[in-house]
Amino acid sequence: MRRLISLIVALVILSTTLITAGAAESADSSEWITLSFITEYTGATENKIMLKWDWNDLLENASTSGANADLAVAGMALSSEIEISRSNIETALKAFGFTDVLSDYYESGTEHKNGLSNPARTFAHHEITVNGETKHIICAVFRGTKSTADTNTDVKSLKDGFLDAGKNCTESLKQYQSTISGATKENTVLFLTGHSLGASMSSLVACLCDDIADRNATHTYSFATPNYDTMGLKTEGYQNVHHYINVKDAVPTMPANYGKTGDEIIYSYDSLTDAEKARFERVYKYLRNVSYEKDDKREDPVLGDIKEHMGYTYMSFMLCKLTDEEIDSYIAPFEIVKYNAELKSLSQNAKGSVKAQSAVCSVCQKPNYEFSINKNGKWETTTSESGKAAFKKLSDGKSYSVKVRIAKTINGTEYFSPWSSEQKIKIDNTPYKLKEYKPVIKGVKKGNKKVTVTAKACKLCEKPVYRFAIKKNGKWVSTETTSKSAVFKKLAKKKTYKVKVRITKKIGGKTYCSKWSAVKSVKL
Repeated sequence: MRRLISLIVALVILSTTLITAGAAESADSSEWITLSFITEYTGATENKIMLKWDWNDLLENASTSGANADLAVAGMALSSEIEISRSNIETALKAFGFTDVLSDYYESGTEHKNGLSNPARTFAHHEITVNGETKHIICAVFRGTKSTADTNTDVKSLKDGFLDAGKNCTESLKQYQSTISGATKENTVLFLTGHSLGASMSSLVACLCDDIADRNATHTYSFATPNYDTMGLKTEGYQNVHHYINVKDAVPTMPANYGKTGDEIIYSYDSLTDAEKARFERVYKYLRNVSYEKDDKREDPVLGDIKEHMGYTYMSFMLCKLTDEEIDSYIAPFEIVKYNAELKSLSQNAKGSVKAQSAVCSVCQKPNYEFSINKNGKWETTTSESGKAAFKKLSDGKSYSVKVRIAKTINGTEYFSPWSSEQKIKIDNTPYKLKEYKPVIKGVKKGNKKVTVTAKACKLCEKPVYRFAIKKNGKWVSTETTSKSAVFKKLAKKKTYKVKVRITKKIGGKTYCSKWSAVKSVKL
């Protein structure tokens, strides 16, 4: 599947992604841009999701049936954008390369006959030339219920199946097309989308727009679509009208006395695989911008209090069908920039060397881990795919600070998490020096049935422990002392004994040992 969408971090770069207006020689794609995705209808909170418009998806599907997954995701994102504000949807369409943007009926009091609303809508146009043929692509996005007039339209739909409002929207679109120089029914491609009330409008316009564009050049992606007056039209005649339905959402079942044209793509959480459920949870939690606990009492325990009708639920269903790496393209950059990287462990693993390990990053696939160490006031950074790193040639007795962050390149842009909190470690090479150290027996003094063994002082560490050993009856017997000397008693006369010594030291709860000294023999 050719990718239509992905993510990017800053909305401020929208101005750099605009496509040059007017005819083009090929159906090139636009740059990646950021859109706001509404988390509640109040618009009080938003998360970000990215779209990349590909003109080929519309042009190549102009004569084919079947839903295009990329166009569906684009439609849902634009439907969320219009719910936030007029400014949001206009900015998004312009960033995709559309021009001639026209919005209307966003004010809460705008009505037409019988007190019904003109549902808010935004139209936009892009002219493109492919293989010498000019195409006029018109995008129409319709808003869901937001004003009192919209609610009146919903109520009256019980009697007229939204038909009155749908005819009004169609007439507005026809008038808009007439303002576009050179646009005809034969060279116009329509992309219609909306959520809830907006979904019924986009679907009805698809049924009523035969004077605007050919049916096979009209692409409708509607979400949580209520039933509407199909005017006796057959479903088979509208193969490019696609309705995305969550089986637990009650809205698409109303009004009960009407139906739908086109096909229905049905979503059911219960029918998802375990892997799809995990991906659904990831996207849902991100887009909804909440944390929730598992509740084993629910039929779908992973989700908790799921909002069945909301756009982020529909988007979660669509994206959970993708791979984890594909989902990264949509949301990982925004997760990464907020991710709290953590240095899981930091320890010395060799002479003048430390090893660092990061906690596993849970917000993207195959991230890079950047570890940084402060040497003489300057940070030195190394990158690891495994989440582990080592720093060598560090000075004995000196303290160093280490930190980590996540880095990943997505859609040609590199994203970074904030740095983790710093951890400090003091280099102590004593254990490693001990492993290489070979003590020396300074003297062996014979006495009456005893032997006194004296070792040369060890200066590798403070308060070393001397482990002296003597071989009796074929077995080594040892004793430990902080003194440089040890006395072995109750020995037999006229017998030869062997003695040796090594150094031990307990550091950080672990005991380290030197090599054994050379063995010396003594005869009583």
